[in-house]
Amino acid sequence: MPVLAMDAGTTRVTALVMGEDGAAPSRGDREFEPDPGRRDDGRRAGGWAS
Repeated sequence: MPVLAMDAGTTRVTALVMGEDGAAPSRGDREFEPDPGRRDDGRRAGGWAS
C-alpha cells in the first residue's frame, strides 16, 4: 500500500509518496511566504492579542 508523507515547515510544504518497494515515485513541494509579522508558533509578533 502506498504511503503519503507530508512535511509542513515555515516557508515550504513537501509531500512524498512511497511505494511498497520503498521507492519514491512521486514528490512535490511548494514554497510560500508567511503572513507579515507571523511567528512560527502561530502568534503575532508583539505578544498575545487581548
